[in-house]
Amino acid sequence: LLKELGPPLGLSENCGRVELFYILEEYQIPEHGGQVHFMEILLPLARKKGKVKFSDEAIRQQEVMWREVLPELGTLPALRYRHRRITADQYFAASYIAAAYRRREAMRELKRLKQEKGERAQET
Repeated sequence: LLKELGPPLGLSENCGRVELFYILEEYQIPEHGGQVHFMEILLPLARKKGKVKFSDEAIRQQEVMWREVLPELGTLPALRYRHRRITADQYFAASYIAAAYRRREAMRELKRLKQEKGERAQET
């Protein structure tokens, strides 16, 4: 979404995974099972563009206020791990690690299948 938005609020097409990860970590966008609310993205983008710094407490207060104004924010599932809210950067990192694991397992399986095929070819 940030790449589709483009500069000045979003990211350029050249933005790599590592840069994207650090930006998401800075924005602390709440993750809702693969969904995010537009206000939860718009506010960190506006804060960054305006070079406005808020304390964690001020950001939490702002989130409470937005939940009162936009009740649909409360209907989104709140993912938690060890009693802490999961953010988009954590979801992105976990997805990336899971994809790397699946790729490694698929490569092992491919190697095993090739070995079996080679053994069967030698038998005939």
